[in-house]
Amino acid sequence: MKVPTPIKVQIVFTEFDGEKKISSMPYSFVVIADEKVGGRDYSTRLRTGIRVPIETDTKDQKSSFLDIGTNIDCGVKAEDDGHFHLYLSFDRSTLYPNNPPRGRDLSPIRVAYR
Repeated sequence: MKVPTPIKVQIVFTEFDGEKKISSMPYSFVVIADEKVGGRDYSTRLRTGIRVPIETDTKDQKSSFLDIGTNIDCGVKAEDDGHFHLYLSFDRSTLYPNNPPRGRDLSPIRVAYR
């Protein structure tokens, strides 16, 4: 039986506008090697963000919601030679203002990275 090994994972998302760095978002968390949740390789799930109401163009003017933020799924597998295999899945979404001509839809633009 393998002894559970905690592994510190650090991830930095950096955004650029051309050559100009506009933001840097660091994430740090601990993953237990060889731990599986629900039969998946990802034992650690990090969710940060908000739900943003977006008006729909319907008669009742109801709102729908968009999830905006960062999702990270991570797992670590210990190899027999002492190395570790990192499983990582992430997606990040953000809203940008929409600047259409006058009288057009002003809904924000959602941009997602996976």
